[in-house]
Amino acid sequence: MAETTYKVIKRTEYENRGDAPVYIDTSEVMLDESGGAVMKLKLYNNCGKTVRSAYFNAGCFDSSLNLCIQLKNVPYVNVNAKAAVVFGDTQLVEVPRETRSVFVEVAKVLFEDGSSWVNPNQSLAENIVSEEQLGEEWKRLRLTKEIKDKNAAKSGFKKKMSENKKLAVIFAAVAAIALIAAGGAAVSKHFSERQLDYKTAMNYYINRDYAAAAPALAELDENYFFFGNDKNDVRYSAAIAYMNTGDYLSAAKYFLSCGDYKNSVANLRNILNSSGRLIAAGYNHSAAAKKDGTVIAEGDNSYGQCGVSDWSRVIGVAAGGNHTVGMTYDGMLYACGDNEYGQCDVSGWTDIVAVATGEKHTAAVKANGRVIARGNNEYGQCDVQEWSDVVQIAAAGNHTIGLRRDGTVLAAGWDQYGQCDVEGETGVLYIATGSKNTVLVKNDGSVKVLGDDSFSQKKAEGEKNVIAAAVGTDYIILLSADGKAQSFGSNGSNQGSVGLWSDILAVTCGNNHTLGLSDSGQIYAVGDGGDNKLKITAAENIGPENIPVVE
Repeated sequence: MAETTYKVIKRTEYENRGDAPVYIDTSEVMLDESGGAVMKLKLYNNCGKTVRSAYFNAGCFDSSLNLCIQLKNVPYVNVNAKAAVVFGDTQLVEVPRETRSVFVEVAKVLFEDGSSWVNPNQSLAENIVSEEQLGEEWKRLRLTKEIKDKNAAKSGFKKKMSENKKLAVIFAAVAAIALIAAGGAAVSKHFSERQLDYKTAMNYYINRDYAAAAPALAELDENYFFFGNDKNDVRYSAAIAYMNTGDYLSAAKYFLSCGDYKNSVANLRNILNSSGRLIAAGYNHSAAAKKDGTVIAEGDNSYGQCGVSDWSRVIGVAAGGNHTVGMTYDGMLYACGDNEYGQCDVSGWTDIVAVATGEKHTAAVKANGRVIARGNNEYGQCDVQEWSDVVQIAAAGNHTIGLRRDGTVLAAGWDQYGQCDVEGETGVLYIATGSKNTVLVKNDGSVKVLGDDSFSQKKAEGEKNVIAAAVGTDYIILLSADGKAQSFGSNGSNQGSVGLWSDILAVTCGNNHTLGLSDSGQIYAVGDGGDNKLKITAAENIGPENIPVVE
């Protein structure tokens, strides 16, 4: 792509530099090939300290020296300019196309040692600039404009009009101009403020100051109107910034709002999969992976499915009918519990990045996107060896569901209720399945429910803004982008009583109990409390860490 070239149309040297620790050496107004205008400043650090960031006010004027716009606190952030160093002349600031000259002043300077300097006499603090402040050039141009206006008035209307008609025309013209000026001023103020806030936020973002960028971009999205990809770009940048600060719930919300823009889907899946694998609900037991790599399990242990005390380096768990599987950070698997069909014989598997368990089978995704499974295969639930490019796996009862990177869905196994009727489904972000239902969460936050509707589970299809789901025996839990959970279907054991949960990152369902993980690491549990499986709420030190960002 050809580099944009600029033509300098106005260059101003600043002789009276005042007491500011940063001098404005020169300012230039330049035009590109299309007539767009930019301002460039050459700055000089005149103090003995390193300048971290500096902010400037600028008044932009047209060829008649009418004020086009005033920019306040134009940011030059993270410049890290040493003493006696020239800086800033690599940054271009967009100004209105009609700009032909600028008046600039230093507003604020932040130093590396944490101290700051604020200009106590800012001329541009309000939209007022005097002739004395602008110097002789203002007077010359103002005089030229006055002469031009007088000549235009002399050559105006050639026909005489009555005084009343003149007054009527003048009154109408003044009223119209006032209305246009008021509307124009409001619009101009909106866009000038938006431009400044945008530049400030994006400067933080570009310089990877994500802690400052995330809230700045969020406020930008909330306070101003953007359209098309401009809107997506602001929200996508906010999502990336939040993800880099570890605020995964906020990141998920912004990624969802971007649809399939850039890598929104891939990043949102990373958040959901990394969070969702930390908690698991089996038929009658619960498990959770802790930040230190250990695992805690509560509930029925008649098959040894809670025998996880010696596991280490674990980053994800899955709970089947009566067995538990743990995935380590280096792609290995632990397993304990019922092994009637060999569903726990997985210790030799390697390069595993995701794992799921059904009633009596185990399925896993390898780093290359291929899927392997073992255990009961009476209904073909383990016939997954031909699947490829899979990024998420789900299993329940006697079937297996897979999600490909391109948003298409695969299924194998028992299909009595139509829970495996996924052929032709596209644009899917996240999958969840139970013994009788499969839920597909789409890229746009909508939901499709396949399978049984005996308890009105399919009412979940009317929901929007959804990022994840979980499926129990006869009920469905949806997780929205605002961290709220809601239930559809059977609630005989209060397994759907999740309405008071907040800031939830992940949900999972057993037979008749539900677990939720908050962004603060708190595990919530509702439903059938038999065998003390709800005691998993006492677990501490739970939560996702260092989720990789797809730039």
